Amino acid sequence: FRRRSKMEVVQTFKRVLKKKPVLAVTASSACAVALILAVRSSKYRHARDHDGKCCGYVDFDDEGNLTRNPLSYLFGRFGGRLIDELYLSFNYSRLHHFTYGLWGAEFDLCRLIGPHVRDFPSPDLDISWEHEWRELEIPAKLRPLAKEQKLYYRDGWFECTLILRERQSGIPFGRLLPASSHLAHIRWVVPGSSITDEAGLPRRDCPIAVLMSANGQEGYSARQSMVSIPLAALHSMGSIILENPLFGKRKAQVISTSGYFNSVSDLVAVGAAAVDECRSLVQWLHGNGFKYLASSGMSMGAATSTAAAATCQAPCTNASFMPAHALCAIWMRGCMSTVCNFEALRAARTLESIEHAKLLFESLLEIADMRAYPPPKYAHTAVFVAATDDAYILPVSSFLLHRHWAGSELRWVPGGHVTGFILFVPRYVQALADALNRYRAVRDQELTEVRSD
Repeated sequence: FRRRSKMEVVQTFKRVLKKKPVLAVTASSACAVALILAVRSSKYRHARDHDGKCCGYVDFDDEGNLTRNPLSYLFGRFGGRLIDELYLSFNYSRLHHFTYGLWGAEFDLCRLIGPHVRDFPSPDLDISWEHEWRELEIPAKLRPLAKEQKLYYRDGWFECTLILRERQSGIPFGRLLPASSHLAHIRWVVPGSSITDEAGLPRRDCPIAVLMSANGQEGYSARQSMVSIPLAALHSMGSIILENPLFGKRKAQVISTSGYFNSVSDLVAVGAAAVDECRSLVQWLHGNGFKYLASSGMSMGAATSTAAAATCQAPCTNASFMPAHALCAIWMRGCMSTVCNFEALRAARTLESIEHAKLLFESLLEIADMRAYPPPKYAHTAVFVAATDDAYILPVSSFLLHRHWAGSELRWVPGGHVTGFILFVPRYVQALADALNRYRAVRDQELTEVRSD
């Protein structure tokens, strides 16, 4: 895939389907059989030891090398990594990241936002609600999950924290984002049993998770149907869905391709704003008396949610699906590095080589390395779910995060990034519920000990 252009890969794949349909059907059937056998044999054993090793059908040795049985390797290599590469080829066959905006007009300003978010607490939020609680219309295929319980939702908005930081510090951070991203939009989904009339807020003992967006994930519908409804219906837990800047209602008119970053400064600004807004939401919930909180997300949302949990002043736990220990692991180590226009970035700043452009790009992302921050207080309640053959977020990156957060749990699913989204989101929902339940038990025990003293 790296020797050929993306269009050549797509054309070759189409020729195989036309000329050799029997081969294509046979290969698809083999992948399906391998998936079934892998699911039946693996039993999704969990890893919860404190020396960093993982048990089950996958394992890491002392140097972080991943090993597994031949069956899981077969499915992962051909049913996981191959699908990831094909999906990337189709998605970015004509357009690479940073092609038009290059480093960005506000490149010097974007170098300040990361340290500012790291060193200063998140601003206080003033959330405006668009309407009162409304009963959530559950899709027909999800109604069996809800059983007889009613679910409710409420939409709201608040000013982007970069705008609030600009008012506090006088540094024009608002220029990093278009005007369409200056308002952050949220949807709060809760089970009907938690609704009270007190200030229009749910019961304070209802666990709440802040759900961050994956790259290209727009609107509320995907996370609502995959995560919020099962979490509320099966586990009686609430969630707040937050839209990232440059996505959904916050999308700029000049950006037409979903998940595409026009410039490097756009990527840095979106990441910093997402982490800051997630922290502010957790702190707002904590300030309003909610006791059991979590930040959570999938893929890029996992990276922002773990960064928010590591730097948040309010206590919370974390549950992430396919997390990375650093943004560099996503943009410099995984297959996303093949769709970044580093040659254009090199030419824009007249650097000597592409390697110099990569080093400059990597220096901007170093601040998002979780190993540079101490683990959060309740890291031992966190649960991570990773894919064994993820081409976007390499398995060793999830392992490094798990090892840094001592006592956290790392669970494995077979396959890659795309198959994880298609097949194993229920495993992520269960992990999120388990993390909140563990966090609730720890917090209740602490409260009991304080009362006894």
